Amino acid sequence: MGYWRLSQTLERPRLGEPLLMYKIKRHGPNVRIYEEATDQYVATSRSIAKIKRLHKNLIAGGGFQGQTPSFLLSGCHKYGIDLDRNKRVTS
Repeated sequence: MGYWRLSQTLERPRLGEPLLMYKIKRHGPNVRIYEEATDQYVATSRSIAKIKRLHKNLIAGGGFQGQTPSFLLSGCHKYGIDLDRNKRVTS
């Protein structure tokens, strides 16, 4: 994973400066992860711990390096995946 900041123009960050692909934003009781490059929300939750865990995973390379395809979030509401929703998998 390269150390590039995604903004209007690509520029190299200073040594030790964090990557800014994903931002955590608070909206009332909800906390959301916003992806700057694609201008979309990836996830939402009322739990800051859940959001921080996912944010850490995305920054560590568990995502699409700031370029999540829109079709992956097409079944979600406009604020991304709801991390508070219980999902049951039946086999």
